[in-house]
Amino acid sequence: MSGPDRDGPPGVRCLLYLSAPEDFAAGCASLAARPVAYRAFMTALRAGCTSVAVPSVFRGTEVERAIAAHPRSRTAVVWLSGADSLSSTKTVLLIPATSILPAASLRGLLEARPVTVLSPSPDEAPVALVDRSVCQTLADRLASGTPVGPALRGLLAGASRLVAPGSWSVRATTEGARREAERLLLSDLGSAIDSRLDTVVHRRLSRVLTRGLVALGVTPNTISVLSVAIGLVAAWCWASASVGGTLLGLALYLLSVVLDHSDGEVARLTFAESRLGAWLDTLGDTLVHASGAVAMGLAAQRVDGSGLLYGGLAAIGFIASALVSKTSPRSKAPRGLARTVSALGTRDGFYVLLLLYLLVIAMAPAALPYLVLFAALGSHLYWLSVLATRPRVAPTAVRPAPLEASARGGSPQAAER
Repeated sequence: MSGPDRDGPPGVRCLLYLSAPEDFAAGCASLAARPVAYRAFMTALRAGCTSVAVPSVFRGTEVERAIAAHPRSRTAVVWLSGADSLSSTKTVLLIPATSILPAASLRGLLEARPVTVLSPSPDEAPVALVDRSVCQTLADRLASGTPVGPALRGLLAGASRLVAPGSWSVRATTEGARREAERLLLSDLGSAIDSRLDTVVHRRLSRVLTRGLVALGVTPNTISVLSVAIGLVAAWCWASASVGGTLLGLALYLLSVVLDHSDGEVARLTFAESRLGAWLDTLGDTLVHASGAVAMGLAAQRVDGSGLLYGGLAAIGFIASALVSKTSPRSKAPRGLARTVSALGTRDGFYVLLLLYLLVIAMAPAALPYLVLFAALGSHLYWLSVLATRPRVAPTAVRPAPLEASARGGSPQAAER
């Protein structure tokens, strides 16, 4: 790999290129608060490329400033100074500087044999894995940032095509195309652990917030802190032991959850993922749910004179569940009773608990201690079941791909950015 001020080393794996004259201005244009060409650059890194060569025509632009602002991109960038920068290249992934597409679409292409063109990339600006002969034929123009679209299309005539089903690609050279690319990027920000409720309610609301928060430049960690603060206010409302306070707390909790989804979306959309953010997310979720358990115990104590102890036990159970889920992934999908217990440990399960809490307050306040006791037993049963179903032999540790988005937004015990 090369630093930001060095020429390209042998084995450059990816190179941004200009297909047409308008690609330079379009590559510098902003899409969700980041330059289009920078998004193409970071997509290559997320796909697994260790370095990305960039024509020096982008020096001194917003593209270079975006690269310089991100630690990972600073170490991965290779600024092309001339055709000799590509003299040792054997195989290179060519990505148009205006191409917006998911990183998953590129991973299969990186494993293909050159010369292969990715479908659905457009014919006028193809994404392609090429060999040394193609790269050397276009070396001068690739290095200088001269548009190579027509020449490249001629060299790729008859090339193999790798079809990526369900994928998409946008050549973001117009304002309308950039709006469409932003819409597709936002729609791809979900998590593998999203529940049906997340998909139908939380994500629809969070994407609206995410678009505005990105435009305002709000950082993911700031959103996380705001989410936790609102969640704690919600817990304070639940402690009132009143129907009105519980309804207000439920509405605030919904807002907290939406923001909890939004912080991960902003992180992935702006390439701001971090381990600190993931842990802040997990700790924040745990604090909100543990505080909610204590609040329910306080409400039971106010109504019936008992239940505070149960609330404390439930809070401990939530904390233990979060720690165990974070460190002990299940060896297989739960079934039967284990599946039911697992469902109770999700955020959807916490919503069910809140609705039961509201129903009991409205119709049978004296039963509050029993409900809180049920929550305490359920939370401890959850983390015990996770321990019981974790792999007996620890799997080989696999480091996550750089900048790969973590799952978040599905569970009070295991949500991550």
